[in-house]
Amino acid sequence: MPPLPTLHRIARWTWLPTLLVGGWAQAHSPGLPLALPPGAGDGVLTVATFSLAPDQGRWLDHRDGIVEALRALKPDVVALQDVQQSPEMPNQACWLAAQLDYGCSFISADPPSRATRQGNALLTRRPVSADAVTLLHPFEMASTAGMVRLEIGGVPVNAYVTQLHGGEARSDDGLIRARQVVNLLRWMEVTDDGLPTVLLGDFACGENAAELAALQAQYQEARPPASREQEGLLPDMADAGAARHDHILLRRDSFRVLRLAALRLPGAEGPGARGLVATVQLLRPVAAP
Repeated sequence: MPPLPTLHRIARWTWLPTLLVGGWAQAHSPGLPLALPPGAGDGVLTVATFSLAPDQGRWLDHRDGIVEALRALKPDVVALQDVQQSPEMPNQACWLAAQLDYGCSFISADPPSRATRQGNALLTRRPVSADAVTLLHPFEMASTAGMVRLEIGGVPVNAYVTQLHGGEARSDDGLIRARQVVNLLRWMEVTDDGLPTVLLGDFACGENAAELAALQAQYQEARPPASREQEGLLPDMADAGAARHDHILLRRDSFRVLRLAALRLPGAEGPGARGLVATVQLLRPVAAP
């Protein structure tokens, strides 16, 4: 049986990272200065992340509104958490991808033979040159991570998704998340090839949580640009909650944030802030004059 195309492949159930396929450009050297790529709009990437947990039990009521919102935004990458599938309900992420004409990569700790599965997903409207999936330690928590590699302005860029173990910070749950973060970083170092990288997902804690400290050396939280044009977005961000669990992390010295806002999607009480959407511009290493 011939292999499925990378773009539409459903991620396998695995206890180890899958091997990457495809080619990529030389990684950024920290010694080189960075500059915006030439050309208006060149190297611009829009990403969105949100959970489908609020839609469980009301999926048929909400799904068309989600498609409408994503179609208007046209994100390059959508990271989904709490994706479900069952004999009565086709995989939610892949259903959305089909409506949007996107590729779908579903990442789950549940084996394909299981009738009911839950996991995360990455949807993208761009061709994918490589992908990988893994389970995070401790395996019994069934937390997963996945990645896809796409090209932005001629440069390969990685997009990762994960959902960390939930629970209170001042408990063993916080320690489990800290261990998962270290495990995640080690896996990313093996699979990212030093390329510009975006990490998306539900981390079950706020951005200043101690368990995320290991990420801070290499990644920074996407923040709204400090300009008057962006001031109108700040109330929307507050609407998402002071201790929001949705995160968009960018590899340091790789991106400039052009826009950041709460992602407004259908809910039980009408449209509301359900996640995050960011537009970023890729920074490239350039030779000194």
